[in-house]
Amino acid sequence: MRRRFILITLAAGLLTITAATGCRLQLDASSKPSPSGAVVSPATPPTVEITGLIKAPPVVRAPIRDATIDARIRSIVSESAAAVTELRKREKDLQARIQRHDVTHQMKQTSESLDPSQRVEARTKFGMGFKLRQDGWKAAAIQAFREGLNLDPADVKAHFQLAEMLPPAEAYRHYDYVVKLSPDSGEALRAKSWIADNSQYRSATDFPTWAKNPDIAKLSSLPLTFRDCAECPDLVVVPPGAFAMGDLQGGGEAYEQLVHRVIIEKPFAAGSYAITVGEFAHFVAATGHKDAGDCLVKSKNGNWFRQADGNWRNTGFSQSKRHPVVCVSWQDAKAYVQWLNSRVSGAPYRLLREAEWEYAARAGTVTKYWWGDEIGKNRANCDDCGSPLGGQQTMPVGSYSANEFGLWDVHGNVWEWVEDCWSDSYVSSSMVNKLHKVESCKRYVLRGGSWNLGAKYLRAAYRLGDRPLNWDSDYGFRVARSL
Repeated sequence: MRRRFILITLAAGLLTITAATGCRLQLDASSKPSPSGAVVSPATPPTVEITGLIKAPPVVRAPIRDATIDARIRSIVSESAAAVTELRKREKDLQARIQRHDVTHQMKQTSESLDPSQRVEARTKFGMGFKLRQDGWKAAAIQAFREGLNLDPADVKAHFQLAEMLPPAEAYRHYDYVVKLSPDSGEALRAKSWIADNSQYRSATDFPTWAKNPDIAKLSSLPLTFRDCAECPDLVVVPPGAFAMGDLQGGGEAYEQLVHRVIIEKPFAAGSYAITVGEFAHFVAATGHKDAGDCLVKSKNGNWFRQADGNWRNTGFSQSKRHPVVCVSWQDAKAYVQWLNSRVSGAPYRLLREAEWEYAARAGTVTKYWWGDEIGKNRANCDDCGSPLGGQQTMPVGSYSANEFGLWDVHGNVWEWVEDCWSDSYVSSSMVNKLHKVESCKRYVLRGGSWNLGAKYLRAAYRLGDRPLNWDSDYGFRVARSL
């Protein structure tokens, strides 16, 4: 099959992109791109489709932090403190409304208000249901459990027994009640396992529509982008606010539940882009950081395998300094953050917390992707996104428009490691942006989807977990900085 070659000229210099039928995207040696890409107003889409490829935005680095930027950061922090005080009041009122709306809360209230005779009648119905089920009278057992739950709707064991006898589409609701009514019970653990294997039966969340809307603090000093040093990544300041976290549309995975409100109480800075090859190279040159090799890469025939010499330099496809670094583990990401903190006083750098990542990715939206519920065509780099290299390899950072907060490529291109240890659900999630930290954590969370997977995995709510020393050619990371 013939190869096609396309020449793209930029005002800042010559950028040659070679597009073969395989998976090659390479910068000409004479090109001198910035390690971290461009900062362009999200209101001005920077991408131009050229014969099936994307022209990278012009290279404009964020300004290095100086006295003027420091003054703006202090203003943002001060303004945020007053805004968050009012935000907490609004969220407290909203939580009260959510609780009144919550079906399981109403079930508990009904159960607590039962008089002794009603409680005895409910227990009798449940006892009949257990006995009829043991004797093989399934239809009669189902009827007995339903009659008992009409009296006492908060009985966890009854919901579980009933769910085991119902078709999956009906059973899902009762297993869901079990998890919500008693999240730490033995029945809940078994219900979670069933839900994880049968997520296709989940209907739209019962989280109220009016409670999904975000509440973003409006700060006069925003937007603000900056970097701390010449080799430091570009950052954009994210305002405090509150949002609904989790699968808002329904049809997602069990571990995207429960939908819950989270308050981001302080402004923070997030990487405008995922960390690039050029930025990671500065870190390796300065520290001598060693990688373990053996990166999981994708062959030309589509099979994944551990490549003995596979690492962030050798990913199975060509990359420039402006591509997101891949074949990095959670431990590599933490080492990079530690190096940044050695260069910037106050040790402000870290990985994003999981709640911060979803808040920043949504940027005030409640849809699957920040631009809407449909993936569309050529809006992100993934296997079925209509992107020129989807399913083949990464694209340079900034190849697609930034969201309203000014973060680029939050959907697709590379998975992004975050700080949190993996949890199977949000059942115990706090309303406040707390880090889920576990001693000797076995798996950490990744967000955002990648070039290798389909649109389902790019949703703002989707979560992935992997071991801290695992590295694949679609694993990268984005940094955060406290203010």
